[in-house]
Amino acid sequence: AYSMAIASDGKIVVAGVANNDFAVARYNTDGSLDTSFDSDGKVTKAIGNGNDYATDIVLDGAGKIVVAGYYDSDTSNNTNYDFALVRYWP
Repeated sequence: AYSMAIASDGKIVVAGVANNDFAVARYNTDGSLDTSFDSDGKVTKAIGNGNDYATDIVLDGAGKIVVAGYYDSDTSNNTNYDFALVRYWP
């Protein structure tokens, strides 16, 4: 995990990396995974063909999850990174 936000209802949302993809998990106030979020409380998203890094998270005014980071757009040398922005449902 690289970043965390707390929703107005007290749920905790975390962004980071899992299996080289963007990863987001949402937890209930008691620390258990919130299974109303993608049925198991976690979601991953491949942005490009290389490594993806979710490094920051915010919750917008409607409660949607916005994650920023970067991805490797040239997997041959792992040196060409581009900006990525993903918005998830609540």
